[in-house]
Amino acid sequence: MQLQRVNQRLRLRFSNYWLSERDGKILVRYISPMACPRCGTAETLAEVLTVEEAVRFLQSREILV
Repeated sequence: MQLQRVNQRLRLRFSNYWLSERDGKILVRYISPMACPRCGTAETLAEVLTVEEAVRFLQSREILV
């Protein structure tokens, strides 16, 4: 339930990020900031992190302060 609220806030400000839980860890999915120079599309990347790592990951991108 708490991840749902976080995702709602992320979508309002940062639509390129999604969080979900997987085996007690946080799966952070995000659209790469680098688009393909040929076709202009960006790929979706993912990181499986502990809660602490996920917080640091989002803080490093100035998404979570």
